[in-house]
Amino acid sequence: MSEQPTWTERRLFGELYGDLAGPLGLFHDPDGKTDTQITDDYIAEESQAGLLDVVRSGRAFLNQKELPFSLVASAANRNLLTESEQRQWLSCFLERLEQAIEARNGAEPSE
Repeated sequence: MSEQPTWTERRLFGELYGDLAGPLGLFHDPDGKTDTQITDDYIAEESQAGLLDVVRSGRAFLNQKELPFSLVASAANRNLLTESEQRQWLSCFLERLEQAIEARNGAEPSE
């Protein structure tokens, strides 16, 4: 089971991975929405460049070794007990954003 991140780790997470930390906060108070609904709402409102920034930041976080993955569970207020669960949840979120980016790139320009 993962330990709760320290304040220093939370601060570093925000500083180093701010593009990721912000959207994860949307999951903190879901107001009855599922993770899929929250993600879809975020995608609908966010620019292409913003989605790309989140994916880049998220992939960088997945590849780092300094900060604990419990930061993902903490930032998103999810009951993800192991690093494996935390990695999986973040990977699924990033994959959904990547699908949206690809769909937008393939969409015909609107007139």
